[in-house]
Amino acid sequence: MKKFGQFFPFRMVVIVLYLFPKILLGQNNDLTGRSLESLLNVPIIAASAMEEKPSDSPATAYVVSEETILNRGYNNLLDLLEDIPEIEISQYTGNAHGNTLTIQGVNGDRRFQVMIDGIQVSPVTGNLYSLGRQFSLKNAKQVEIVLGPVSALYGANVFTGAINIVTKTGREMDHDSFSSAVGSNNSRDFSLTLGKNLGNDFKGDSVAITAHQYSTNGPNFPKNYPDDFSWYNNEFQSGRMLNSPGSTAESAVPYRPFNADEGASFVQGRFNGKDFELGFINMNESHSSSLGMSPAFAIYDKDAVFKTEYTTLYGKHSYTAKNNKWNLHSLFSHQIYELVPQSLFLDSFSGYKPAYKYGKDTSDDLEEKLSINLGKNRQLLLGLTYQKISSLPRTGDLPYPFDPNSSADSQGYIYPGSELSTKHPEGIPEQFNKTNYSNFGGYSQLQLQTDSMCNWTLGARYDSNSLYGATFNPRVGLVLKPHNKVNIKFLFGTAFLAPPPDKIFEDFGSFVVDKKNPGDIKSYFFHISNPNLKPEKTRSTQTEFTYSFDNTLRLTLNGYDSWISNIQQVVSLGSGTYLNEPVKEIETAANRGNARTYGGTIRLDSLQSFKHCDVNSFVAFTYSNGDLAGEPLPFSSRTSIKAGSSLICGKWTFSPRLIHQARSFSQTKDSQGNYTSSPPFSVINLYIKHSHSKNARFLLSEFLNLTNLTDARYYTPDLAGGGVGFTANPQEPRTITGGITVEF
Repeated sequence: MKKFGQFFPFRMVVIVLYLFPKILLGQNNDLTGRSLESLLNVPIIAASAMEEKPSDSPATAYVVSEETILNRGYNNLLDLLEDIPEIEISQYTGNAHGNTLTIQGVNGDRRFQVMIDGIQVSPVTGNLYSLGRQFSLKNAKQVEIVLGPVSALYGANVFTGAINIVTKTGREMDHDSFSSAVGSNNSRDFSLTLGKNLGNDFKGDSVAITAHQYSTNGPNFPKNYPDDFSWYNNEFQSGRMLNSPGSTAESAVPYRPFNADEGASFVQGRFNGKDFELGFINMNESHSSSLGMSPAFAIYDKDAVFKTEYTTLYGKHSYTAKNNKWNLHSLFSHQIYELVPQSLFLDSFSGYKPAYKYGKDTSDDLEEKLSINLGKNRQLLLGLTYQKISSLPRTGDLPYPFDPNSSADSQGYIYPGSELSTKHPEGIPEQFNKTNYSNFGGYSQLQLQTDSMCNWTLGARYDSNSLYGATFNPRVGLVLKPHNKVNIKFLFGTAFLAPPPDKIFEDFGSFVVDKKNPGDIKSYFFHISNPNLKPEKTRSTQTEFTYSFDNTLRLTLNGYDSWISNIQQVVSLGSGTYLNEPVKEIETAANRGNARTYGGTIRLDSLQSFKHCDVNSFVAFTYSNGDLAGEPLPFSSRTSIKAGSSLICGKWTFSPRLIHQARSFSQTKDSQGNYTSSPPFSVINLYIKHSHSKNARFLLSEFLNLTNLTDARYYTPDLAGGGVGFTANPQEPRTITGGITVEF
């Protein structure tokens, strides 16, 4: 009965999303040329760096078309990824992380790569960033999601997958558009897309510009979760804050109104010529730096903010030989990633005083990719890449904002409390481990079709990095088509997670007066750098079976089994000395432990046409298991269900969606030594849109977006450690957003 209970919700969702519309609307088999093939098997590039259908790609791959993006009301990448099987999202989970993703049982935003039009826009270094709402989909043509390791093609940090947002060129844009929306928590969402074909035909020059801005005051957690925020509602009102977990010692802190503001912006411009492209992308994301921490140990103030900015400039050129036998693709990009100097923390770690942070990465990337048609269904891909990277890793706590226009050593920063020593009356200068390094990579990939039912992909990449050494990553994929309704994949790949400068050179701590030896200082805690930190490694096998009953219903089963080694973890080194001063506890990042993740998904997709409506539905049941050094996988639900349906009835679109997750463990333990966890939850989202008849000048549509429709109070695992976080982290209650879109 227990096993039946686990699958019963899945069966009920199948009935509701597939069978119920048939009864309600009456089936009509005339799909007027539309099919699941045209909706789900749109050609992608991300899986093999060349255009192919997802069914032919050597990867577990999803493509979300522009039609689906519009029908489900996805505004940004975060919205879309919530509905992808084997991806779990925890929001408001950590002061610096903001949100965090788990893919196929492996947690961490820096373990996958985000690209826009094939250009990496997530930090090249792998340094910490938050995946908020900065990745806009307002001009998206499609979104390509590849699950599993792809280092054989992309190199570092494509550990759990790669995501590519493909945007439309100016000549592909049928119209310009403006969208405006307001909603709960004083949220505001504005966007503008403009495109112009500068030539007389579809191959002419064109320009496209997209601007998107989002802001919100965030959830009112003290009101919606009064028990979890009881300290704020009671003690903090009188200016009381706890100094540390397990202690009753307090600090007097002036009361400040609760604030959890969040914001994001996105600007993209691209110029496309006949065989070249120039473009720029600028994004920023900000959120409260107190998120995920108990209000007894962090102040949720408007100044406590973690803000990052990303700027990418790029140029592409493509040359195709006259005989069409080969193509040379050149790419140059320049990326700047910055933790904005005004980012600060107000918590027990900083003594409730402003503690500013700063970090900056710059990289110049050059890639030459040669594609050769060998004939007889054989395609060879050869590539060379070179990266030159400069990184100032995220600093320790600073008493005042960092000046990016001055050298770090000239700004007079010292370790807190070090000036109390008679040996160091001016304090011990804080260390800023700015580093410059380079990476050279070479890769090859052979795709061949041995017969009408068998396609092979064989690939490998070698990277030599001046910071952490060399890596080699192979890849093998076999796609079988024994019947026109059947598609089978067998995949193997490896990947590596580069040790980011933030982890290698992380250095922070503070000193106090040694009461036994006045004039001397000591430290209770220091985190020190580890220049010998090495990459994490993973090897994964994946399988996929797809059966198309007809052009209206498809069944997909996939499984994965991954082994991870050299995991980068924070470990304690015990007591010792640092900077010639005694320290009670020293910790550092080190390669310790192994992990295994395995699981799979059963998914049904349907596209039905009725007398007055088209209905596109999906339902997916995912099982995920494994262990991290013999302990439960953190931030990963054993079972989850995702389902949704888009009903297009004339001028109306209705898109209800369901997310159900079993309990998930965190990385912290309770007083009995058991890992804390978040309880199971179910969330329903609903998007409604109404479009007016297009007149000679514009098309107007109104929309309403309801997230967490039933106003569930639910939780996800918390990232904050050291006893200062929640047992389980509160998530956003119901929000309602409404707006208009004008196409002109």
